[in-house]
Amino acid sequence: MSSTETSKLALSTAVEKPTLSQRFADAVTGTMGSWNFVIGQAVVLAAWITLNTTTILPIPHWDPNLILLNLALSTEAAFAGAFILMSQNRRSEKDRETAVNDYQVDLAADVTLKEINRKIDTILAALPPEQLKAATDALRAIPASTNDNVDAAKPVKKAANPAP
Repeated sequence: MSSTETSKLALSTAVEKPTLSQRFADAVTGTMGSWNFVIGQAVVLAAWITLNTTTILPIPHWDPNLILLNLALSTEAAFAGAFILMSQNRRSEKDRETAVNDYQVDLAADVTLKEINRKIDTILAALPPEQLKAATDALRAIPASTNDNVDAAKPVKKAANPAP
């Protein structure tokens, strides 16, 4: 896989546009998951309860047992749960696509690294013994990689040329 193909692959998941219902679910979830919503809802609930249980204002109590409040909160919870699940499912699908994309990019990088290692091995195998020793010493002097899977100082098997 070329670097151009790898770049296109990395951008492929970002091109898809969400549907109207997906955008709506994300907007509802984003709003309900904010502090503004929590604080606003707390103010509305406090006002509702205060106005229906006290005599601060001379207005009739429209929900003295708070049954309507209970119904409203239950309805809100039912719809909120559905919207949150839709949004999470969409996020999960995006994460799955990203994981597949990352895996394919990693595979392409692995193939490229193996090819580079093969070429280095071919070059080192063609060197005379004194140059091979100098090249091997130079490779061993390079600091080890932080990735344990890559061994920069791996010795190269020499071709069957007898040493003098």
